Amino acid sequence: AAQQEMDFLLEAEHIREFTDLNADIRYIGFPGVEKRLTTRRVLVMEMVEGIAVDDTDALDAEGYDLKEIAAKIGANYLKQVVDDGLFHADPHPGNIRISGGKIVWIDLGMVGRLSVRHRQLFKEAVIAAAGGDAQALCDAVIALGGGSTADRTRLCAGIDEILSRYGTLDLAEVDAGSLMLDLLRVAEENGIK
Repeated sequence: AAQQEMDFLLEAEHIREFTDLNADIRYIGFPGVEKRLTTRRVLVMEMVEGIAVDDTDALDAEGYDLKEIAAKIGANYLKQVVDDGLFHADPHPGNIRISGGKIVWIDLGMVGRLSVRHRQLFKEAVIAAAGGDAQALCDAVIALGGGSTADRTRLCAGIDEILSRYGTLDLAEVDAGSLMLDLLRVAEENGIK
């Protein structure tokens, strides 16, 4: 992973791929890369001026709709995982800027890639979670983990508890990162990697 982050030609290629995959989405952006000056050890790209996505006071002052930003980030991240199979592997607030009405993803040194099979399983998991279907989500999590679990009943009960906790919230109120961490924790506690 550290080696992947240190190869700036690879990061420049990631930026190109993300830019191409999101070319039709007006509200999503990535920094432009100066290809002629970029090498394995030097990445030259445009300076992204903007507001950090977690600077809610500054975003409010500029008139941004925080719920709209959250929904668009969630939708784009879901697209990255489920549709594209190429996703930002370090999506913390420091790597997302709001600039000129766009959500700009930065620091694309670390990315994840998913096979068609894993994208389908993630899609099934998202549909199950959105529908509050703990059994279907449990099946998808087991399949994503390779098909085995130490205790299926306990895993499904843990997933049901998580869905019950998050199911009372509006989509814009759901902290997707916390939800994912809770799911990963329950999966790991039940022998799924």
